[in-house]
Amino acid sequence: YRVAAVLREAGAYHVHDDLGRRMPVLLLDIDQERANALGISNAQIGQLAQSAFHGLPVTELRDGDHLIPVVIRLRVEDRNEADKIATLYVRSQRDELVPLNHIATVRLQPEYATLARFNQWRAVTVKAYARSGELASRVVARARAPLQDLPLPPGYRLEFAGEEKELRQSRAEMAVVMAVSLGLITLALVAQFNSVLKAVVVLLTVPLGLVGAFVGLTVFQAPLGFMALLGMVSLAGVVVSHIIVLNDFIEEARAQGLELKTALVQAGLVRLRAVLVTVLATMGGLVPLAISGGELWRPLTAVHIFGLLFATALTLLVMPTLYYVFAARLRWIR
Repeated sequence: YRVAAVLREAGAYHVHDDLGRRMPVLLLDIDQERANALGISNAQIGQLAQSAFHGLPVTELRDGDHLIPVVIRLRVEDRNEADKIATLYVRSQRDELVPLNHIATVRLQPEYATLARFNQWRAVTVKAYARSGELASRVVARARAPLQDLPLPPGYRLEFAGEEKELRQSRAEMAVVMAVSLGLITLALVAQFNSVLKAVVVLLTVPLGLVGAFVGLTVFQAPLGFMALLGMVSLAGVVVSHIIVLNDFIEEARAQGLELKTALVQAGLVRLRAVLVTVLATMGGLVPLAISGGELWRPLTAVHIFGLLFATALTLLVMPTLYYVFAARLRWIR
């Protein structure tokens, strides 16, 4: 109930759980001393309660090839009243009939009919919905601190599921995808440039796009969800393609006999227009989707718009600088 109250205060609606309704349960509090004195066992009392409600099979009748079980139990009107159940008689070892209410207290207590389980643990799932136009992650963000401050009895714990759990799983999966993508990109770069160091220079500029991606998420106030992670993976490929084009032009200029500094500057100036046209066209096409695409597409467009903008501006400066350091200063590239 306290968890549901916190979710309502956080802005969620239709808050409900899977406990269901409470059903009346018959409880028998046996006076063990009196029952033992009369020679009545708990098994006898259990059989009596079973025969009263579920029935006790006593024999079978044959109807052709079928056997029909004969079960004895109380009438329907008697089974619905706890007072009548308390007047049942139990036979003692001295062959005496003892009323049930003399050796036990019969009472009704409301209990939950079913107890749900999650991963073999007893669990209560509290569910809620986010209001229209608001992400569930924002509701969870507002409710996280109050929920974590709730005092829980020993042996109890609280876990977040739903979109929160899916987001954690998607982040882990996208991290694997990003690692595999970077590994394949590295192999392709090494095969194309025939040099591990040139591939390292290209890969060192990939994080520049990720910096712009986080800036875009902050400006657009978009969550770091699955669509944002998907945008980062695709953004890395776009950034690498621009860097490969720039690196190829540097290699061609150096093959023609140009000095290293001249080749780096000329490559940046020549490729500046082509890169800017491509980037600006992509950004312009994503702006309408960012404005009217809704909460689903806003993270992806924010990552691409600002990621391409930052990556392009920084790549044209950082890529030639790194190339010059590796080639002229460190002399790791011939």
